[in-house]
Amino acid sequence: MNFIRSTFQAAFPTKLFTHGSLRPRQPKTSPWHSFVYRVSSTTSDDINDLKLWGEAASKYRIHPETRAYGRKLREMGVRNYGDIPVEQLRGQALRVSEALGGVAHFEGMETGFVERFRIRDEMVPVPMTVYKPRDVMFIPVILIYFHGGGLVTGSRNTHATMLKTIARLCNCVVVSVEYRLAPEYKLLDSVADAYCVTDWISKYNKKGIGGHMDSPVGVGGDDCGALLAAIIAHTVHGLDFQILIDPIADFTMAGPSFTEFANTPGMNTTGLKWLMSQFLGTAKPELTEAIWFRPFVRPDLHCLPPSLFVVSQLGPLRDHSLAYHKKMTKAGVSTELVQVNGAPHSFFSLPDHFWDLAVDPYMQTVNFIRQFQ
Repeated sequence: MNFIRSTFQAAFPTKLFTHGSLRPRQPKTSPWHSFVYRVSSTTSDDINDLKLWGEAASKYRIHPETRAYGRKLREMGVRNYGDIPVEQLRGQALRVSEALGGVAHFEGMETGFVERFRIRDEMVPVPMTVYKPRDVMFIPVILIYFHGGGLVTGSRNTHATMLKTIARLCNCVVVSVEYRLAPEYKLLDSVADAYCVTDWISKYNKKGIGGHMDSPVGVGGDDCGALLAAIIAHTVHGLDFQILIDPIADFTMAGPSFTEFANTPGMNTTGLKWLMSQFLGTAKPELTEAIWFRPFVRPDLHCLPPSLFVVSQLGPLRDHSLAYHKKMTKAGVSTELVQVNGAPHSFFSLPDHFWDLAVDPYMQTVNFIRQFQ
């Protein structure tokens, strides 16, 4: 555990988020406290930051990093989903990632390439990036990851820091997939890309992407990328694990969290509804009724591999994620749950800003993956 902690520290040797109200906290029992920055006092900015969370601020403890996150988005002029053209939204997502995600120190091979797959009588190019650490295991775990962004924004670049960090901490191979996005394409296209990549790697090309023929293979993703991972875990047999970070596993919006976080900073229910309108499109009735696209309602949950859930307390998908975890556990699937109190949606992919909140979830993710080494 101490090795993992020191490696995480080395991956982020400096803090990029340095408001005047922040100062290094003195070491206590945990070695983390020697390099974690915490808000030491409540300022007028903190009080204004709480207002962004509306009624949720009176019900939940809003972590100082989460308060500052809302302020940062406001200062950066971040616009809501649907308020600006899609291309500008994608640029905005990259800008937020560069400002709040940080840069991980990665020693190893970072290889980008494009593989073509025949999908519905068409050769479709799917870009990927493989992160292979210098000290990778002889028989490394392979994690195939689908980035978040509501199937509309997000890219390999927005999640590069996060995935380099996981690859380095686990000494595993991580494959970041650039699947097709809405509104140019729809959910079926994103799923097809994810399926082809996973099937190709797990059955035919483990060695080709830097693994071993005996390498365990798992899938992972966040928000709608986790939806892809959840669908693929049902359709590609023989996977060893899945990692679901704030997953959406159905298209119904049931649960208090959808109401509580309707218009809070970052990803909220209003934005989620707009994103769903983009990737479901005119096929929405067919997709919302087809269990193939709705992991939550599938009857064969017992066939799923061991699963890790990372769930942010202050996000619209919280109750949805917890319900899917509960249902999988009841079906006999080996599951682990990490609920991060005080954290908003997207905290996991912005580790430089969410320095305090991200530490334990990253370590638990690393420990989960290492079970399969």
